[in-house]
Amino acid sequence: MIDDQITGDLSLVSVASMTEDDARRTLMQCRWPTTGGRPVCPKCGHNDVNAIKVRSIFRCKRCRTDVSITSGTIFAGSKVSAKDLILAACIFVGGAKGVSGLQLSRYLRCQYKSSFVLAHKMREAMQRPNLGLGGVVQVDGCTIGGHRVAENMTGVSGKRRYRKKYENRRIVVVAREPFGNTKAFVAKKESESVAAITETLATGSVVHADGSRGWNGFSRSFAMARVVHDEAYSQDGVHTNWAESYFAILRKMHYGTHHQISARYLEAYANELAWRQDNRELKESDKVCLLLTLCLNTPPSRKWSRYWQRRSGQPKVQNAPAAVPA
Repeated sequence: MIDDQITGDLSLVSVASMTEDDARRTLMQCRWPTTGGRPVCPKCGHNDVNAIKVRSIFRCKRCRTDVSITSGTIFAGSKVSAKDLILAACIFVGGAKGVSGLQLSRYLRCQYKSSFVLAHKMREAMQRPNLGLGGVVQVDGCTIGGHRVAENMTGVSGKRRYRKKYENRRIVVVAREPFGNTKAFVAKKESESVAAITETLATGSVVHADGSRGWNGFSRSFAMARVVHDEAYSQDGVHTNWAESYFAILRKMHYGTHHQISARYLEAYANELAWRQDNRELKESDKVCLLLTLCLNTPPSRKWSRYWQRRSGQPKVQNAPAAVPA
């Protein structure tokens, strides 16, 4: 974590009164804290650079490589100014139940697509794919998303197959340590997430779960303690209350802030909330510093760059119209 003496107070009021040069220095200190904010060449590792103020970049004296504050990071190629990046991080962190893309676009005075991509880049930096869990781990699942299709549009009639009753409905499965870390997974059934959670758990972990048959796969590798919710919510110290508290906030985040979450992006939102819960006791300034440090040390996103809204990742080339015969 970065000290407040290095970055200063990163509250929303103090950041709003910053100049662009102050914001650039703050981002430099978040990206290169070991050198006191002095740029380090990503190619040769040399920290002796020249500042080119006309282009707001730095040039390495050894290999002559041009380096900017956001080059090689998840913000690479973004046209958002340094001050707006810090403001976006302050607004994004300040929402206890998240911040919607429309609200962020109104605050930053930009298009919704720009705020949507910027928020998802910050969510990607929050993912923590190498996070491991151990000790006592509580596991539970919750149904999120989807919309109900009319009864007369479901089922099978002749050769025509209608849509399912609930489309795009997913199960968010959370594995959470009491007073510890949290990791979320998304699947169509609870049993489908057992293998992914098993890779996350350390050897010797104890899994606390409810009476659902979907968790029976954990008994092959770990000791288990079960509590049947039809009989009790807590029995002999075994409960899943930490997981249930996560789901209570997830539902508020879904219905109160975003209103609708696509199954395509549900895992990003679920792990965003896991990051918020694990860092809920930090000061707001420390959260902003931590988020900016994660973003500035995460490589460029392969998903949220260039033509991100198209599956191929490349612009579509329209076929030339056929020649009209003479």
